[in-house]
Amino acid sequence: MFGFEEVLPIQEGKTAALRNRPTQVTLNSFTIGYYNSSDTPSRYASDLEVMEQGRLVGKKRIAVNDPLDINNMRFYQGSWGMTQDFRSARLLLAGREMELHQNEAVPVPGTPLAVRANRFLPSFSVDASGHAATTDFEGKNPALQIDFLENGATKARVWLLKNQPNAAFKIGEDGQARPAAPPPFHLLDVAPVFFSEIHVVYDPGAPLFWMSSVGLLIGLCLRFYLHQWRD
Repeated sequence: MFGFEEVLPIQEGKTAALRNRPTQVTLNSFTIGYYNSSDTPSRYASDLEVMEQGRLVGKKRIAVNDPLDINNMRFYQGSWGMTQDFRSARLLLAGREMELHQNEAVPVPGTPLAVRANRFLPSFSVDASGHAATTDFEGKNPALQIDFLENGATKARVWLLKNQPNAAFKIGEDGQARPAAPPPFHLLDVAPVFFSEIHVVYDPGAPLFWMSSVGLLIGLCLRFYLHQWRD
């Protein structure tokens, strides 16, 4: 009667509040490991801090089958995904590796150009309207939107695909993404910002339930043995 269940999708470095209780949950970091030569996750975990009324009441790195228990509340590791933000990206341009950060212009040595990485899509696709979109948040087809700048003005805007280095999509003035000729530059890697889906279950009646179950079991045993002894 007094319990509840909530699902909190939290981005790394962000805090979310429960609706049914004055509790805030912060996701400090999210880690994920993959099987060798595979995009299949082998393990993922969330580093959580739980606050109530400005006081830290719990802290733990939770994983599947390893929840955090606080005051009859249990925090489970649910699903996960990649956001459209990223920490850094590596680009191979004119034979040079360049490290980019979101929305920061980086000059291309020996040219009047600069490059700027704006958006990240975990699983790139082109929707029915011709615009770039993501089909899921698991990073199956990562793509990065790159602007080429000259004197601060955007000269070209393209999508680069990590898994398809010879493919690119140029963004037109109408915002649609159209296939372009193989570019002389490649997307090497992207470090995305993750989100974690935390399942919160609050069941204040759990101790009463288990006490009643134990009492019922003891009562059945006593009833059985006393009945046998009288016979």
